[in-house]
Amino acid sequence: MTVVSNDPIWWPVINSYRIYSYAEAVSFTAVIYDWVLTFEQVVCGSCYDWSNRCTKNVAID
Repeated sequence: MTVVSNDPIWWPVINSYRIYSYAEAVSFTAVIYDWVLTFEQVVCGSCYDWSNRCTKNVAID
């Protein structure tokens, strides 16, 4: 059963938890965004030795 408290003493704790939760979500989103942007560089760096698919100036015949 959920306990509901209307005591104002808990408001600073609830607000700090909300701010922490937002900061955590923003940090996670930033890490995933950075990973998505650098994914091609990681893949192309590993396949550069055996394939020319990752180079920008590849002529397709």
